[in-house]
Amino acid sequence: MLQQFEAWPGSLTTGAFHELAHGLSPVGTPTTPVLMYHGTADELLPVTVARELAAQYRACGADVVLVEGETHGSEQALGVAGAVSFLAERFAGTR
Repeated sequence: MLQQFEAWPGSLTTGAFHELAHGLSPVGTPTTPVLMYHGTADELLPVTVARELAAQYRACGADVVLVEGETHGSEQALGVAGAVSFLAERFAGTR
């Protein structure tokens, strides 16, 4: 749960840090292909957030691939082959 990481109640979801983080977030639609990895069991940031962002980008015409792994870091370790393939296809113009 996100609350486990808060220095005080609401410190990550409201106030100055929240505003800073949202102010630094990229705005708009990606103009290059995007490969997103997200763990379905991630308690810090639920997978629904990644699904919604991918859907939002796709609705605006972006090329987005969302890969869902089990844990927060599983796809970082196990998804290297998929990431290399994703990049190779885009550089070759085959996708």
